[in-house]
Amino acid sequence: MKKSEIFCRVLDVVSECTEISKEKILSNSRIAEVVDARCITVYWLRQSGLPVRMIMQLCGFKTKGAVYYHSCLYNERIKIDKYFRNQALCVGQKVVSNGLVIGE
Repeated sequence: MKKSEIFCRVLDVVSECTEISKEKILSNSRIAEVVDARCITVYWLRQSGLPVRMIMQLCGFKTKGAVYYHSCLYNERIKIDKYFRNQALCVGQKVVSNGLVIGE
């Protein structure tokens, strides 16, 4: 499967599970729910094996640091926020069941 196809499919799953449009997820919005959806997207793109530089470009980030920031934010949020964890698990189940994760 092409990397761009993986990106689109993961984005579709996140949008479906979080009920946030793909456009908002890829925007610069700082609304908490949108940032959460963006974190989940970045996490699962990394789990899917996409290179950091490609995630940066496809998500419209200016630096690779933004990808690392969202990954770290994901790891912290999943520990402390039950609603975030439930959304992340929903996305994770669909991503894995669609065969989008390397090694699954």
